[in-house]
Amino acid sequence: MSQLRVLLAQPFKPDLTLGSPKAVVRLGDALERLGVDVHHMSLTDMSRPLRHPRLSILSFPVAVALAARRIKPDIVDVASGDAVVVNRMQGTGQVGRSELRVMSRVLGMEHLAWRDTNSSVKLGEDRISRRYRAWFALRLKQVESSISHSAGVVCLASADKQFILESGWRRDTDSVFVIPPGVDSIFHAGAKPAPQTPRLFFLGGWTGRKGTADLVAAFHLVRVKMPTTELVVAGAHVPGDRVLGDFASDDRRFVRVEPTVSEQRLRELMATSSLCVMPSRYEGFGMAFLEAMAAGLPVVGTATGGMADLIQDGLNGVFVPKRQPAALAAAILDLLIEPSRLDSMSDAARATAQPYSWDACGQATIRAYEELIRTPLPGRHIRNLVT
Repeated sequence: MSQLRVLLAQPFKPDLTLGSPKAVVRLGDALERLGVDVHHMSLTDMSRPLRHPRLSILSFPVAVALAARRIKPDIVDVASGDAVVVNRMQGTGQVGRSELRVMSRVLGMEHLAWRDTNSSVKLGEDRISRRYRAWFALRLKQVESSISHSAGVVCLASADKQFILESGWRRDTDSVFVIPPGVDSIFHAGAKPAPQTPRLFFLGGWTGRKGTADLVAAFHLVRVKMPTTELVVAGAHVPGDRVLGDFASDDRRFVRVEPTVSEQRLRELMATSSLCVMPSRYEGFGMAFLEAMAAGLPVVGTATGGMADLIQDGLNGVFVPKRQPAALAAAILDLLIEPSRLDSMSDAARATAQPYSWDACGQATIRAYEELIRTPLPGRHIRNLVT
């Protein structure tokens, strides 16, 4: 086979401090190291007016299809619901050195995220406008169409594959792949020293979906029992004052906020922390928890996204119910008061994360691409609507 040519497209800015964009960029780097001819495309490749969120759900799928016409790849690997136009080019013989195959990449099942949003609205945690509801309904239709008509689908977590199959969008289970992301080598490197002060580590945007309200309440309960406990909030992507304002006044001086952090700084913060806390209501995968485990931090989190796949409750981490800060605080305290148990979980967490590299992710992705190329497309093709 000649060198595989791939168009790797994502509807985000390639910001390495954010999980989904980073996952796509790092995958592309790995594919290139493995000999694939990778062509990247992101939101920043379009003119600024076309990047507006309400417009980009229409403009980006068209831009992906036009890029495919220009680049002529063997595979278009496109994130989210943005395969709706390029899917129509499969099997036409007009693009690529072989018949074009499209891989829809599910970085997080948007229908499951929407389910969480609606639950939050009913509980009074969030508010959404009718305009946004109508806009997102269109987005969900795009996702369903992309998944249904692509040659293959890749998910990061098994719950997404299960949802796709249960929804009836795919009948060919072999063309829906589960390929977790990798972990940057910096997180695997070095031993983890024991912190002198109990310190909790949280990595993620400061949003309700990440369970921040539960974290705030649980941290207060933990400090009632262990007053010297500290909390690091990294990668909040909002000003520090905004984060600290959510905490009780007596707790604030024990909270350190670093809104944006480099990978080197993240590794330093992890090395001086006791455990990672991720009380998320929903995660597409949740790369932060796997990076923390690679650095030797057990995770106290919820059974969502990749955590549901990789955390073994009581062995390398602890599961807690969503929206239950008292249970979250109890789980944290149970670990902090038992250093030997914490050490054992630290070793198990590191061992769990050890196989997850970006090259391993790239190798699995290439195998999925090759499987798509070997599999004949359905006999009925949709004519090319991109001119």
